[in-house]
Amino acid sequence: MVRIGTPLGGGLPVVNEWFTMSRTSLVRKAAALTAAVGGLAVAVTATLATSAVAAPSQDAATASRAAAPASSSWFVDPRTPAQRKAQIAVPNNPKAYRGKLRETRAVYRTRSGSLAVPIRKAAGHQLAKGQAVTLDGDGLFARNSPKLTAAAKRQLTTLGTSLGNATSVRCEGYTDHSGSKSRNRELAKKRAAAVCGQLVANVSGLKANSVGYGSTRPAVVGGTVAQRKLNRRVVIEMTGAKPAAPQAQVPGAPELVYVDQVRNGFRYAFRAPQTDGGSPITGYQVSTGGAWSPVTSAPRRMAASGPSACLADCGEDLIRGDLWGLTTLAEVEVQVRAVNKVGAGAPSNGIDSVVADLPGAPTNLVATASGTQVILNFNLPAGNGLEIWGYELKIDEGDWGYVSPTYGSLTLQNQTPGTHVYQLRAINMIGTGEASTSNAVTIAAPGPQVYRSESYYSQSQYWTSAFFFEVPGAVSYEVRLDGGDWLPFTIESSSPNGSYGYIKDPACQAGGCTMNRTVEMRAILADGPGAVGNAFTSNYVVLG
Repeated sequence: MVRIGTPLGGGLPVVNEWFTMSRTSLVRKAAALTAAVGGLAVAVTATLATSAVAAPSQDAATASRAAAPASSSWFVDPRTPAQRKAQIAVPNNPKAYRGKLRETRAVYRTRSGSLAVPIRKAAGHQLAKGQAVTLDGDGLFARNSPKLTAAAKRQLTTLGTSLGNATSVRCEGYTDHSGSKSRNRELAKKRAAAVCGQLVANVSGLKANSVGYGSTRPAVVGGTVAQRKLNRRVVIEMTGAKPAAPQAQVPGAPELVYVDQVRNGFRYAFRAPQTDGGSPITGYQVSTGGAWSPVTSAPRRMAASGPSACLADCGEDLIRGDLWGLTTLAEVEVQVRAVNKVGAGAPSNGIDSVVADLPGAPTNLVATASGTQVILNFNLPAGNGLEIWGYELKIDEGDWGYVSPTYGSLTLQNQTPGTHVYQLRAINMIGTGEASTSNAVTIAAPGPQVYRSESYYSQSQYWTSAFFFEVPGAVSYEVRLDGGDWLPFTIESSSPNGSYGYIKDPACQAGGCTMNRTVEMRAILADGPGAVGNAFTSNYVVLG
C-alpha cells in the first residue's frame, strides 16, 4: 500500500491543483487552452479519451502472435467538420504562400490522402491493415537531424504495442518548406527510415520500408517557421497483418498514482493498464473498500507550469476522477479497475486515506484586555482528518489576517482604544472552517505622556511648562500640580513628535516655591475628560 502524501518516484509529496481550482475553473482552463492554439492539431493530440488510454503490453502481443481485429471506433478524423472546411488545398509552391497560419488538406493524411490519426489515439488499440498514424509535434528529432529523441522513442515504444497484429509498415517522412527541396527530401527520408528502424527494433518480426517526400506536402502553410512544426512529421501506415488474435480477456490492473483529500471526498489519478486484454477498455470503476462504482469524471490534464501547476506527475496519460459525499473521518482504501466487454479486470494498487472536512470552529474564545494588550484564549478546534495549518483573525469588521496562536492562546499588542470583538477560524489543506466570536472588550485611550517639564521663577512670576505627546481627538488639556485641582493648560506648539505648553502656577504665585512640582495631564475629549497620563517631576529653575 502507498500512504497518501507519500512522494512518488522520489519526488515531492503529491499535491495537486484541485486544492486551489474548482471543477468549473478546470473546464474553463481546458477550453481556453484549446482555443489558444487556434484549432491546430497539436491541441487534438493532447486530448485523452477514456476509451482510448489502455495499451496492450508488447509481451502479450508477442506471446499470442496475433491480436484481435481492431475496432474502428477510435480511428476517426480528429478535425471537426468546421476545421476541415477551413482547410485549403496543398499549394504547388508552399514557400510562396503568405499570411496567417493555415491548415492544408494534408493534415493527418497519408501521401495517398488516407486518414492518419495522431499517434496517441492508437494507445490501447490494435491497428488494422491500411490504418495509419501521424508522429508529429515538438522535440521528436534533433534540430536538422534524423536522430530520434527520447520523447519520440517513447511514443514509438507505445505504438509498438498497437502493432501486435502487424507484419509490415510503411513510413512516410515530411519536412517544413524552409530550406532547399533536395535537402528537405533527404532529411525527410532519413527521418522516416529512423522511425521505421525504431519500430522494427521494438516489434519482433516486423518489416518496414520508408520514403521521404520532403516539403512537397505540408500540413500547414503561412505563419512562422516555429509555428509550422506540424510539417515535421512521419506518417506510419500498417501495410501487412497477422492472422486473427485469440479470444479477448479482462484488462490488466491500472496503476493508482495518487489520492488527494478534498471536502468529504477525494480527487485521484491513475494510469491505464499495460494490457486491455485484447478488447478495448470501455470504462473504469472505483472503490473505497466496498462496492464498485463507475468512474464518471472526464479525464483531464493538469498544467505543468503556472499558478495551477501540479507538483507531482503531470503526464497526459493520467486519468483523473472525483469521489464526493463520503463520511467524514472514515478510513478508506481507494482502488480502481478497468472494464472491457469481457468484464472487470484486477484492481489497482490501493492507497489508504481518511475522509476529511474543513476544520471545526475554536470554542470558548475569551478576550481579556490589559492596557492596549488583548489576550485571546480558546479551545483547539477539530482538524477533521487533516492537520491544522494555522488560523485567521478578524477584528470587528476588518479583514481576515493570518495569525499563529500557541497552544490555544494568542496575544495581541497595541490594540486601538475602543470596544472590540474578535473572530478566529482555523485552516487546513481543504480551506477555512467556521469562525468563533469572542466577548467584547474595551481598550481605554491612554492619557497624555509628559516627557519633559520645568517650574520657572522669574521677576516674581511662577509657571510650569510641559513637553508631551498628545491624545487623538483631544479638544483641550488640563494639568494638576502635586495632586491639586485640574487647571487649564495653554498649548503653544503642536507636533506629532511632541507638543509644548505651560500653566501659571497659582500655588507658587501665592506663597512662593523653591521646589520641583509633580505634573499630571489629561485630555478633554468630546464626551468629557479622558484618562490621566503619567506623573512627571519638573525641574525647578530660577531665571534672572
